[in-house]
Amino acid sequence: MISFDPNFKIDKTSGIVNGKINVIYADHPYRESIELIGEVCFPNLKMEASIINFGAILNDTTKKISMLMKNISLMPVTYEWAFLEEEIVGEEEKMNISSNSMFPGSVPINEVFDILPLSGVLDPEQVEEV
Repeated sequence: MISFDPNFKIDKTSGIVNGKINVIYADHPYRESIELIGEVCFPNLKMEASIINFGAILNDTTKKISMLMKNISLMPVTYEWAFLEEEIVGEEEKMNISSNSMFPGSVPINEVFDILPLSGVLDPEQVEEV
């Protein structure tokens, strides 16, 4: 029996793993090689941007930036946006955020930023503007 364990793929991205098994027979000079191919499919989205810079924005105005999001996996992806809570951020980063931030900790981040659509489903190769 030959089995394949996809749990070794800790980066949670889809990929193909190639290998080979050599068969050696007892008391016989014949040898065989069998190619092994394992495909790991995770629901993956590719974002058009990794940084969104809003730049300077005048008081009492808003600014909207759109980008494309694509399902690059072989299966439908169900997604949901969530803002990182300060408890998740490391203590050192937390201090930098609160000292450099124009929005003190009393204003929740979801009152400063908004993401639409907040959740959804993308079929394989489908693209959506967010």
